[in-house]
Amino acid sequence: MKIERKDKQVTLYFREIEEGTVFISGDGDVCMKTSHFKDSDGNEECDAVILETGEFVFFEGYEFVILPMSAKLVIE
Repeated sequence: MKIERKDKQVTLYFREIEEGTVFISGDGDVCMKTSHFKDSDGNEECDAVILETGEFVFFEGYEFVILPMSAKLVIE
């Protein structure tokens, strides 16, 4: 997936954003918040997906994330 980024952004706690919100993690990954669930083995908790790779990840509610001013998906 091609991701285009611009610099205008806001920092919030992960718990403050809603499901479906696109954000940037502390590692710089562009992610989207999902509902909270456990993986197919029932071992790992997940609550977000890294958009570039499709990998499901977990964020604690107190972790800071960066909210871009806007996000768009372009399908060509």
